[in-house]
Amino acid sequence: MKKKMCLYYQAFVYKKNTLFVGGFFRNEEHLAFMRSLEENPEIQEFFVPEEQEERFLYLIDCLMSMGYVRSLEKLPNRLA
Repeated sequence: MKKKMCLYYQAFVYKKNTLFVGGFFRNEEHLAFMRSLEENPEIQEFFVPEEQEERFLYLIDCLMSMGYVRSLEKLPNRLA
């Protein structure tokens, strides 16, 4: 059986907002896994199950409109 890989996003989250955004996604069960890049802690990686992509994008858009997240980019999953 082939494993399904999560979709991969990177977002710029201001350092002062990282704990809030991380807590927000930890509270949303099975929506996304978030972690910081070692090279730049303001760049956050999000691993999103395919079936949760629409909900994830809606919530990220809300966070962006409130100024917690500055940018979002969908990239190939670097762990694949």
